[in-house]
Amino acid sequence: MSRLATVLIVLAAIGLAVFVGTTTRWRFSPDRLATVGSPLFRFDPSDIHGIKIKNGDTTYTLKQSGEGWRISNGTTTDEASPAVVRALIQAALESPILDRIDASEVGDDKKLSTFGVSKSSLQIDFLGDRPGTLLIGKSSPDNTRTYVSFKNSNTIHLVPKSFTDLVSINPAAFREPRLLTIDPATVEHITLRNGPSLIELKRNGSDWRILKPVVDHADPAAVHRLLDTLSQTAIQSFTGKNAPIRNAGEALDFSGSIELRSLAAEAPILISLTRPDESGIRSVELQPRNVSGLLTPTAPDLPAIDLNSLRDRALARLNPDMVDLVKIKTPHSNLTIERNGETWKPGPVNVDDLVKTLASTLVSSYRAATPDAIQDASLADPPYRIEFSAILSENTPEALAGEHPVLGLSIGTPQPDATVPVLITGSPEIRFVPAAFLDSLGGL
Repeated sequence: MSRLATVLIVLAAIGLAVFVGTTTRWRFSPDRLATVGSPLFRFDPSDIHGIKIKNGDTTYTLKQSGEGWRISNGTTTDEASPAVVRALIQAALESPILDRIDASEVGDDKKLSTFGVSKSSLQIDFLGDRPGTLLIGKSSPDNTRTYVSFKNSNTIHLVPKSFTDLVSINPAAFREPRLLTIDPATVEHITLRNGPSLIELKRNGSDWRILKPVVDHADPAAVHRLLDTLSQTAIQSFTGKNAPIRNAGEALDFSGSIELRSLAAEAPILISLTRPDESGIRSVELQPRNVSGLLTPTAPDLPAIDLNSLRDRALARLNPDMVDLVKIKTPHSNLTIERNGETWKPGPVNVDDLVKTLASTLVSSYRAATPDAIQDASLADPPYRIEFSAILSENTPEALAGEHPVLGLSIGTPQPDATVPVLITGSPEIRFVPAAFLDSLGGL
């Protein structure tokens, strides 16, 4: 092949590459795709890793962070509301082009400035998409549409003003207002403080236990309601100042606080609340977000959550598979019921029914198990006693072979208010249940 032919082939290849490249850019350019009736933006939301907005002298960026979003103005950073970010992205994808003025009609930059886009003070850039920065100009005479243009393009588009109004909202509207933003299912430990009162709860598998001020079962539904309330309670307005970093016990000027430890957060989440003012508004501080805000008078009174609202009111919960022996003492008899394989030996009391009764019998009130209270409730020498035990046939690293107590209940005499006192072995409280509970013992 001659040298001339080689040169011509190379030049032809270069020319073809340039043609293909420029043609592709033209075919997929915003000006080419942005026709009347088509959406202003065409991008896959999963490709967007950030959004940059310039509004006058204020510039801030929304960036993806893990499963959520964060907002930053260059000096401060906070969590952003995923719902508001999604709404902005959705509005961009759904905003149609109502009219279009081609660059050939616009002419020079002087005419471009009449639409307000050449020196736009309001701009948005979806980081990761193709078009780049959108310059937002003046509103149409009827104030329902807005002139916009992509940077480095003289083509003008007319779009619904509803989209540009969303871009121009106060940056604070993008901040996450909820007190609790993590998945409630990841919370493992909760500490509630209200003045000198302290309640501590800990997740135990699918259940919750109260560790302070007493050791008891918590009502999982009540704990879930608490977490849902925290997730739904929102700050009405941010105070514009960072919250001083405090330890939970140092929030002396607050009426209460809620501390949560979660698998989804490296540091404990601390929500501290003041007492409401005369108008019912209270202040709130969130750590480690390091922000302060105000709650409306209609916001839930979170510090008022008390022990009784979180208790599992069931008299006792017991896994019958862990029990091999049941002993029942009454004023008239002593009864022993033993397991027979997967079932129980016949007797006047059905053990499975008894276990269900313990779970369905609700405690009406509690009283500290002081010596005087135990004496008054006839529990020093109780007329009724129920003991559930497990039988280990071999020594294990945890326990010796033999009989091991699982649950013990001392039951006193009926009270004038038609209740029966019950003291569970190891509990610091006497539980009072309806007197009908004695019927579960089969009238023994």
